[in-house]
Amino acid sequence: LDFRADEALLKTRIEQRRQRGFDASEADIRVLNEQLRCQDPLDELEAGLSIKIDAAADVVIDDVVDAVLRHKKRELPDNLPDHGTG
Repeated sequence: LDFRADEALLKTRIEQRRQRGFDASEADIRVLNEQLRCQDPLDELEAGLSIKIDAAADVVIDDVVDAVLRHKKRELPDNLPDHGTG
């Protein structure tokens, strides 16, 4: 899943969670900035296998599950690179 949202929206959401005061996540603006600094774009193969989700929209989990199930039915290439995940 490739969730996409602009930086301003992500910072707003973090600030809203901080203001509520009961966020279990330790991720704050510093963590977000580091993640943004270190992020790598998906390569061509990864992009072709990903499901893009607009995280700025109201995401309905059932729609995400349906997209994953539809995506899963596609035939995957036999030559997927091993990224050390098993």
